Amino acid sequence: MKGVKICDALLWSEKEVEALLNEKLPVLDAAFNHDVVPPADFDNWQCNGWCNVKSICRKLYEEELLSKLNAG
Repeated sequence: MKGVKICDALLWSEKEVEALLNEKLPVLDAAFNHDVVPPADFDNWQCNGWCNVKSICRKLYEEELLSKLNAG
C-alpha cells in the first residue's frame, strides 16, 4: 500500500449507465416505497471466489425473506 498505483479503468457509456439504472431503479423503488425485499445476488463477483461464507448469507437471507412473507 505504498505510493500511488495507476491502472486502467473501463468507463461505461451513457447508454450502459441508463440501461443499468432502468433495470435497478424499479427494484429499489419497490423496496423503499412498498416494502418489497429485492432479490439477493449471491452469484456476483464479491461473493464468488472471495467469500467462504456465501452459503451462510444465502441461508440468513432466505430465512429473513420467509419470516417477512409469513408476517405479511
